Amino acid sequence: MSDSYTTLTRRGLFHAVGAAFVAVFSYVTASRFPFVHHAYWAAIAAILSLYPEPNATRAAGAQQLFGAAAGGLIGWATASCWHHHALIYGAGLLLAMSVCYLVRLPDAARLCGLAVTIITLIPFAETPSAIALRRAIEVSYGVTCAMGYTAAVAFIAGLRQRRRSRTA
Repeated sequence: MSDSYTTLTRRGLFHAVGAAFVAVFSYVTASRFPFVHHAYWAAIAAILSLYPEPNATRAAGAQQLFGAAAGGLIGWATASCWHHHALIYGAGLLLAMSVCYLVRLPDAARLCGLAVTIITLIPFAETPSAIALRRAIEVSYGVTCAMGYTAAVAFIAGLRQRRRSRTA
């Protein structure tokens, strides 16, 4: 095996372990909050925002946080006016994704559109405002867990590096 393959495999396994840890942690802890009804969204958001590189995780996390917030607000408005009119759903989706591009957060557009779609098209017993708020909280919690994990790993790596430089 080549050295680059071994390094890539090692990084990939470290990333997989981190993703599994963050997904399980965010799911289990989010399940403990009485106002969270679908903790799996926290796990999904954690997995989607976690990258092997800390800067990529921070960038993805920021975009996901914006996408969840904007998608929640626009999804709430769209679902409130929806009444099974496809054009209203389409207009809400167009607005949601366009807002992300207008504020120069293009990677947030997919999550924003997903939030609008879930809030608008999936029938819930709760009001659109409650669904929008819960989804934004669940996704934001998962993203925050991924960013916290990334910060902790970077901090520990920095400590190890300083310790190695002192002994060298």
